[in-house]
Amino acid sequence: MKIIRELLDGILLLENKVFQDDRGDFRKVYNSNAFLFDGAPSRIEEVYVSISHQDVLRGMHYQLPPFSQGKLLTVLSGAIYDVAFGIDESRASYKRTIEIELKAGDALSLFVPGYFAHGFLSLAEGTSVLNCLERVYAPEFEKGLRYDCTGAQWPTKYPILSEKDNALVSF
Repeated sequence: MKIIRELLDGILLLENKVFQDDRGDFRKVYNSNAFLFDGAPSRIEEVYVSISHQDVLRGMHYQLPPFSQGKLLTVLSGAIYDVAFGIDESRASYKRTIEIELKAGDALSLFVPGYFAHGFLSLAEGTSVLNCLERVYAPEFEKGLRYDCTGAQWPTKYPILSEKDNALVSF
């Protein structure tokens, strides 16, 4: 994997190493040596896969310190519209939003540091996303923002939200 570019204050777009042969693809989505820089996750502590119907919006989530979660996301099937919103008043990215579309076939990953609220919208039926987190989920430190308070231009008028995400407050 290699860093293609920094999108905003530690949010990194990464190109996965792809090995192809007559059997298909084999992709390397994480290598700790590629993350040897300030703000990078020191280790991955939790991994999960989300599978979403089209127009499902998951977010905008974050955890408070000392359980802030940097996230490395890779789309395994389908596509997402990914949004990160700066929540740390001490950083230049405070109240700034980054928006990017990621597709399974692109062989890209996105790293979002823990000082951003994060969410994504599924753009296709059955979209699956691999989420690698630098901290274990700690429900007592979990927070979130309403998806429509960040200024993001979500590409749907009627997102499907969980009850929990629908009850989140504006920033």
